[in-house]
Amino acid sequence: MAIAASSSSSVQQPAVVLVVLLVGFMFLAVIQLPGVGATVYTVGGSYQWNFPPPTAANPLTWYNDVWAANITFKAGDVLGK
Repeated sequence: MAIAASSSSSVQQPAVVLVVLLVGFMFLAVIQLPGVGATVYTVGGSYQWNFPPPTAANPLTWYNDVWAANITFKAGDVLGK
């Protein structure tokens, strides 16, 4: 009874598939990073991009002094409408 010699390509094939899968998962993880923990902010809150409310103490600095005063922006955050 003769035993057929196994070719090295059949041993390498699962390793190649594994490497391709790992590289694919790493690529997907990297492209997802910027969105992790990102927050979308509406600039000016309910006033949006309109001129600050007439009750603002200093309308020229209202967005900074009032709207953004308690917000800590992070990389990946989005300022929207």
